[in-house]
Amino acid sequence: MPVTIINGPTMARDGTVSTAIDVSLGTIIRIFVPPEWTYAPLSFLLSPDNVLPYATVCHSNGRERVLDVQANSMVLGTIVPGGWLKFQSGYATKLIPQRTSVAFRVAVLT
Repeated sequence: MPVTIINGPTMARDGTVSTAIDVSLGTIIRIFVPPEWTYAPLSFLLSPDNVLPYATVCHSNGRERVLDVQANSMVLGTIVPGGWLKFQSGYATKLIPQRTSVAFRVAVLT
């Protein structure tokens, strides 16, 4: 199965939510966290089609899916979003603005 690298999503300076990326055709297997990342947990918002409202991504137990990420790192794992995904700086209930604009890269197994 081929791996595709997507440049994005991006998050603006002082922003807490990124632009959306279409990951409907694959499974995220890596997230490349940029060196400019202001320390914050990384959480996710999902829309099935980028038209319906975005919702917080949770585990099956109802808890928000949150990753403890470091600047200039790579997160390994499997995220099967099945739609359009946005990254969020912080938790749904406690957002943390980024000090500078940041651009992620995502590896998708298609």
